[in-house]
Formats: sequence, C-alpha cells, structure tokens
Amino acid sequence: MVDLIDDVWQEINKEVQYHNGQKNKRVKFISVTFKDIVEKFRGILIDYEFELIDMIDDYEGYCVQDQLIVDDEDRMRVVTCGWTIEENFEYSLYYDPAERGYSDHAFLGIYTNKSVRGIGEIENIITADIISNDELKIITSSSSVTSKQEANIIGVIAAAKRNNNWNIERGHKFFCVKEFFKTDFKKLTKYPLQGTKLFNLKDELKLNKLPEAESIAELLKTKTW
Repeated sequence: MVDLIDDVWQEINKEVQYHNGQKNKRVKFISVTFKDIVEKFRGILIDYEFELIDMIDDYEGYCVQDQLIVDDEDRMRVVTCGWTIEENFEYSLYYDPAERGYSDHAFLGIYTNKSVRGIGEIENIITADIISNDELKIITSSSSVTSKQEANIIGVIAAAKRNNNWNIERGHKFFCVKEFFKTDFKKLTKYPLQGTKLFNLKDELKLNKLPEAESIAELLKTKTW
C-alpha cells in the first residue's frame, strides 16, 4: 500500500512538473487527508460558531461512514449529561433517542460542568423498548446482549422516570460501556459544550497505542481542551 501511494504521488508530481514546464506556471501539489481537513477546520473554529461546528461534524460523519476517515477504534465521543451523570456511572451507559445519529467510536466520555468526568469503552449499542418492569424487547444491538446490560437498561429507565420524570421506555438507544472511569478532562475555553464532540485519543495523548480505559482516564486528567 505504501509503495502504491508513493507511485501515485510521483506520477502526480511528474504531471504537475510537465504542466509547469508547458504553461510556465509554478503549481505545487500538496497532499492532505480527509482527517487533515477536519482537524484544520476545527482548529480555527470558536466555541460559539455552532453552525460551522455542525457543518464539520456532518462532514466528518460522512467521511467516517464512507471510510474516508478510519480511526473509530481511537475515537472518544463526548456527550453532555448534566444532572443524569450519577445514573450514567451507576448503570454504565448513556442513552439517546433512537433516531439520533452518531459517528462510530470506541470510547464514550460523559461531560458536565466544563469537564469530561468519565470515560468508558463501549461494549454494546442497544435499541430496546421495555415490555414490563423486568423485561425488555431488544430491537437492535451491536453485539450479544448480556444479562447485566439488560438489567442496567431496565434500571436506568426506572431511574429516569423516578429522578427526572423522563419516559425513555420506548424509542431509545443505550450505549453500554464496560465501566465509566472517573477523570477530569477540563474544557478551558469560554463556552460550555453544546451537543457532542469527537476526540482522537491517540492524538490527544500523543500515544501510538491506547491503554485500557482506566489508564486513559488517568492520562486525561493531565490534559485540557
């Protein structure tokens, strides 16, 4: 693959040099990846430029979906939790309306009060409706559903109703992690997080290989964004 890329690069440069010689031009060829485009764009955005942030999120989602960017095993999606964060820790999951889309990611970060407070490695993404107080109807799942995951979903449905008067018995997707490990990945810029945000953890932590989620949680305590 590397040899093929080098051959293509050399062929393009040969054509560019020929064009310059024929037209008396000074055209230069610079190669960039789709990931480079996303990162450069994000680097110049300000927190309150919500429309532009949504635009680059959509573009990144398209690139991920069409495998133009392939780094989902290194990606953490940060979601806002607010007053549900204790439930997220207790039941090792995060929930969203089933119709809401998302980009593929291996890690989930839960955010409140200007910091990512927990991180967990995703083990299953389950769409389910509750049939009775102790029974679920599994609609879709990314892997086999365990009894622990079922119990956690049933538990958080009851907790959402009891604590927040939210009905999530139907039409919700549950992102189940092995465990949320506490961290403190602080957001230093002025505005609080709106919606979600994706991080490439290898890039953030300057690592060639990611450790387990518990170690990542400790490393993120030393970083800010």
